[in-house]
Amino acid sequence: MKDGKILLTVCMESSVGLPNAEKGTTMENSIQSFAQYYTASVNPDVTFEFVTLTADQEERSNRIDQLQTEMMAGQGPDIFILPCDDGFGFNETRLIENVEKGMVTGLFADLSQLYDQDETLEKDLLLEKVMDAGMMDGKRYILPLRYQYPIILALEDELQGAGLEISELAQNSETFLSTVIAQEGNAWHVSGANVFAANLINVFPSLCDYSTGEVSLDEETVVATLSQYMELLSSLDQKSIEADGGVWPNFLSADRPLSTLFLSDDLFFYLDIAYAQYQDLVAVPFAAQDGSIVANVSYYGAVSANCAAVEEAYEFLKLFLSREVQSGGALEADGASYDASEWGTTHGWPVRSDITAAELRAAVPQTSLAQGMVNDLQQPVEGEPAPMLPEEFFTEAYERIGEVRPYTQLDGSFSRAAMSLYDFTTYTPKTGEVENVAQDLLSQLEAEVAE
Repeated sequence: MKDGKILLTVCMESSVGLPNAEKGTTMENSIQSFAQYYTASVNPDVTFEFVTLTADQEERSNRIDQLQTEMMAGQGPDIFILPCDDGFGFNETRLIENVEKGMVTGLFADLSQLYDQDETLEKDLLLEKVMDAGMMDGKRYILPLRYQYPIILALEDELQGAGLEISELAQNSETFLSTVIAQEGNAWHVSGANVFAANLINVFPSLCDYSTGEVSLDEETVVATLSQYMELLSSLDQKSIEADGGVWPNFLSADRPLSTLFLSDDLFFYLDIAYAQYQDLVAVPFAAQDGSIVANVSYYGAVSANCAAVEEAYEFLKLFLSREVQSGGALEADGASYDASEWGTTHGWPVRSDITAAELRAAVPQTSLAQGMVNDLQQPVEGEPAPMLPEEFFTEAYERIGEVRPYTQLDGSFSRAAMSLYDFTTYTPKTGEVENVAQDLLSQLEAEVAE
């Protein structure tokens, strides 16, 4: 309690990068705005405090150490609204490094009864496969707020010049990799190597079962995949690597502004750049070895097992599943508007089925290209409809999803391990290290699921 009211402490991430350019919002002030709406129209007997994990690494690390100590002592934040990134992003230090393991070890409160008995949530409109990723052993511990999956993007002219159809790249990961290997000499060849590594964990449709502690991924499968990846790396030459910007390509270079690559939350940025260049961008979901799509929860909400006001905390979290918030609109109450636009612009796709691709595109301001990043891309794009993938892209992709799982730090481990198989200073593949890398990855996976 604080000043006679129920106190809920919310832990959230600071926004990294630019805010919503049109509306001037960030992730933090969106969440704080929702809290204002909550106290104004849902429950005036609740007050909020906020804990923000900053981008400053030293401050961040100290804050996380403090919070983890508090959580172990039965205290800490009541509500978590956090990204479960792939560990390869800006902030590699996470408060909760493995969300699924947190479910098993009792870090979060069980929301099953509140969720199941909630008659106002419109659960029939929530994407079942995605929402079920928040469950473990029949109990619901997290509420997925956004999800995503790797997308293969390519310039249509580039593909046609290579004699390819985009559908060829969508069959499964092995077909994608063998196709890229066969295209040695094309401009997007090196990019294919880098982005495959960045999404390596999505190649495997099944990794493990955290509830039983069993690892389903075997060494033979990992070695075979890494060996094929090594074949791609071995075909690279110094000239193409240097032209492509080194380890991570400069996708916006003047001589080749766009290339084939995987995208998820940067989709709109590349659609806008292609549009500004008067080029057509085509896309397909990236498929795992068995042809299914492995999707990931990219942002989640959860209530701490230490929270003394679980019902009030749940009522706050469910706001993030509303149509207004999921579509990037605004919550309205008593003539006041509470901006939710940041949630329509970043961190993946809505978890509701009633939000169209056109609505999502409308919530995202078009990319400003006058940032000194791309000197040759200053053509105005105002006055014509902003580009967006067709609705069928998302509905058909959802049907192909075989598994939805939260990102963990392990994703970054897979990415870095794959990239370690090539020495980008001497332009030499490390052919003899494939088995050691595979064994190390499996050891990390086994350690992740161990009790």
